[in-house]
Amino acid sequence: MKRNLRDDQIANLESVLRCAEEFCRDAGTDFSHSPVGTNTVVLESGHQPNFLPHSGLLKKLYLLEFMSARLGRQGISALPIFGFADYNLATSRIIAQNKLPALNKPGYEKVGFKISGDDVWKRLTYIGKPDAARWKAELDKITGHYVKYPIPDETILAEVIEILEESYAHAKNFPDINAFFISKLSARLGLSIRFFRYSDLQEGGVFLDEWKKVFAGLGAYNITYNRAVSKCAPDIQTRPDDHVPFWYHCPCGAKVSLSIEDGHCRGRCALCSREHMIDIGELDWEIKSMSPNAISRNVIFGEGLGTHIFISGSGGGLTYGRVADEIAAAFGFNVPETIAWKSRDYYTGPAHRAAQRLLASVCGVQEKQLLECNIARLVEERKNELAQASAQAADKKEAKKFDGQYRNLISTAAIIRDVYGTVPSFVDILVTFGFKRTRAAWDDALAGYGGEKIISKDIVYENADTTGLYKNIEKMVLHD
Repeated sequence: MKRNLRDDQIANLESVLRCAEEFCRDAGTDFSHSPVGTNTVVLESGHQPNFLPHSGLLKKLYLLEFMSARLGRQGISALPIFGFADYNLATSRIIAQNKLPALNKPGYEKVGFKISGDDVWKRLTYIGKPDAARWKAELDKITGHYVKYPIPDETILAEVIEILEESYAHAKNFPDINAFFISKLSARLGLSIRFFRYSDLQEGGVFLDEWKKVFAGLGAYNITYNRAVSKCAPDIQTRPDDHVPFWYHCPCGAKVSLSIEDGHCRGRCALCSREHMIDIGELDWEIKSMSPNAISRNVIFGEGLGTHIFISGSGGGLTYGRVADEIAAAFGFNVPETIAWKSRDYYTGPAHRAAQRLLASVCGVQEKQLLECNIARLVEERKNELAQASAQAADKKEAKKFDGQYRNLISTAAIIRDVYGTVPSFVDILVTFGFKRTRAAWDDALAGYGGEKIISKDIVYENADTTGLYKNIEKMVLHD
């Protein structure tokens, strides 16, 4: 991290900060930043703006803050920035909906909205806000969920609902609702991050020089890409020699895959069938109607921003990052240091608490005994008891009663296992513990951080008994 920023990278960062200021103005939040200098360390991350997101997205923000504070203690000025990929397609369901644990057959209740029809194939910026009545109905549904499953402090839920209402009021489209909500949660968690939208950068033509360098070496880009994919990511498809690692934005809202021939990019929109041809010589203008794919994004942002540390997701993002690093190195571009946090949240939310009471009831034990026993064995022993009781029943009526209890045990245990297996919206954790306790749990999890690039550290929000309970429940064998 001794590498200093170049003048062009500082200029790009200043463009990002102008976009961040615009984002804050639109969101109705305050904006401030320190001047960017050659010695500034750039910490960067990004994600698509999901509805009531999983904790993994918030942990990216936490890592930005964590690394920034760590550098600050060494007297190093850091700039943590986070971009929302609001030009992504709306194909992923978690853009508009998520899950809250619940005692039902799937183990969760869906909350959010459905994007359907042709809108699924459009960029997020083309997805409008739900109407006021539909929005209120969904907030009422979330509130009602926590009436069914009571929480320790209802003021936290009220604050979350208030933040959602503020975000809705300020937003002009659906992704902005989500982005504003995430940024406001971040502030409540004490995280000082500069947020921006990728679409604003694109419309401003930021990174034009980096785009031109990629186009000038497109053949080498594709060769390196295919070699890197074969080595680092065999599950990712290789590309033909004429592939262009950028999308064109069709006026209908879709994204068009491109190929290149004789200095022109060509592609047909899969949604409206419109043909597009782009003259590379007009890139200064056309860049506003284009966007990078996941891998070229890493290549271009890393070089254009002079990123020192990139906070990646712990799944596919790491794979894409390895491919991008190979390409960046081949072009002589900056290759950031990548850090990711692999973790699981172990906590007892309101639905988990209800699940514990129900499991204790059907197994005929006290709730506190669940923390002390082998649950898989307990369930198996109870199944055997009921099967034996049915076999030894005095008559068919009594046997039917025990058979019913047996089936109820199986179905109840399956539901409980699914409750504990659900990856929930971060909101369920937040309304259970509040902002300060949640932040403290994350601080505790990384208290012993020793500079690892891939951090493998689970978050235990209560005590070790919670972790044991999760693992015990997962071991239950459920079959007749």
